[in-house]
Amino acid sequence: MSIKSKIRSILKIDPRTMRKMRKIIAPFRRIGLKKKFTLFADNCWGGRLYDKFSLQYLSPTIGLAMDNFDFIKFLEDYEYYLNLDLEPVYDEQKQVNDEWGFYDCLLGDIRIKFRHYRDVNDAINKWNRRKKRIIKDNIIVKMTYFSQEIDESLLDRFDALPFKKILFVTSKELITSKYSKNSRIVFIPKNEKESEFIISDSNLKLKELKKIINT
Repeated sequence: MSIKSKIRSILKIDPRTMRKMRKIIAPFRRIGLKKKFTLFADNCWGGRLYDKFSLQYLSPTIGLAMDNFDFIKFLEDYEYYLNLDLEPVYDEQKQVNDEWGFYDCLLGDIRIKFRHYRDVNDAINKWNRRKKRIIKDNIIVKMTYFSQEIDESLLDRFDALPFKKILFVTSKELITSKYSKNSRIVFIPKNEKESEFIISDSNLKLKELKKIINT
């Protein structure tokens, strides 16, 4: 559980109240934000960022997850993939086909796991609506690299992407690596008590985010 979640639990703040509070704070957070932007993210961090600023989702990659290989493949030719139709992947029992409640879809040869949707049709409809809003001249991509081992062939492909890049890592070795030249590298601390890495919208300070967006 993140620090914010613990605070909400202690104060007994319900999600609806939190959304109202976020909307009140959002205009102050947007001060200094000069450009609209599309953020392609490999997990829910992208949606959290738009919510933090209380902005319309200008990206289809909201409330989903992709592994590193599929995410990079998508980014290398995103216009091609966005012209393809999402195809639901059903198991024999139910639409939700894993223990975490994800709706799996195929986009060509890429697998996308949608979460936070009513059903798979809701996920597909919102993907199709949001992909029309992309700001092509201000695309930012964010990927989380959990491995402690450095896969240079994979990271070289990410490094070569023609976008502004944010790379979350769990290996401190990557912070000062060659990849720090073209990407903003963010180290993710490990919650020793829960033995997991905590990814939140506070991993990168607002001032830095705005600088990346406005550049």
